[in-house]
Amino acid sequence: MKVKADCAPCLINRALSALDKSGIGEEAKLRAMTFLVQSLASRYNEQAVPAFLEKEDMDFIKRFTGCSDPYAEVKSKAYAIAKKAAEKVVVDYGSWNEENLRRLMELAVAANGLEFDVKGYEFDPSSLERPPPLAIDDTHYLWTQVASSRVLAYVLDNAGEHVFDLMVARYLSAHVDVHVYAKSTPLLNDVTKDELSRDLMPPLKPHYYEPRAVGITWEDFEDDYDLVIAKGMANYETLTEGKPLFPVYHALKVKCRPMALSLGAPLLSGVVKRRQ
Repeated sequence: MKVKADCAPCLINRALSALDKSGIGEEAKLRAMTFLVQSLASRYNEQAVPAFLEKEDMDFIKRFTGCSDPYAEVKSKAYAIAKKAAEKVVVDYGSWNEENLRRLMELAVAANGLEFDVKGYEFDPSSLERPPPLAIDDTHYLWTQVASSRVLAYVLDNAGEHVFDLMVARYLSAHVDVHVYAKSTPLLNDVTKDELSRDLMPPLKPHYYEPRAVGITWEDFEDDYDLVIAKGMANYETLTEGKPLFPVYHALKVKCRPMALSLGAPLLSGVVKRRQ
């Protein structure tokens, strides 16, 4: 997905937030933002992809500040919220049906809203207990395709929400081999090897990749898959670039206007959308 006009202030806001979290002083922050704004102006054009621009920004911020994980505290907060909410969820892993899968996908999509850093968006904790229906719901196609598949990749997004993603992955693993993808090192509030290795249990198989962008790219997949479930907006931004290697189901909450326009879904709605 290419940038829209709205992406510029969001990228600047995210960069400023990361600098705030890195603990540097105001003078250093001004120097960093001066560089980032000038750099963004030189890179921002109709062919740019937000997830790649943001990766470049975060690489600079980590070098400039010396802080390798500015979002560590945010991730801990999100994890605590998700774990508390997940304790109230009862999952019948032995009963395989479309409605169970839909309920789990609705929970996972609601958990994608567990974000504190998107301009103009605020997270509603009640959505984890009472997830709304999906605005775009291709769960039926997902359920049907899983039934005839051998192996799928589940691409994680943010720390905290991965608690619910692992519920979905575990449910699917009774019927298909599930490979779970997470970043090896942090960029924003991504779930990484450190967080996933704490929560992942067999038979789920972990894959860790060094990110080329905020989202996963087609080059990051290590095996062939019958389908991919990709969580979050950043993975949508990157996987809509280039020729798809496998069918993809994008599962996310629509948190900005460019994403709403691209998906054809209302702002703040949840979607599970198939791309063949």
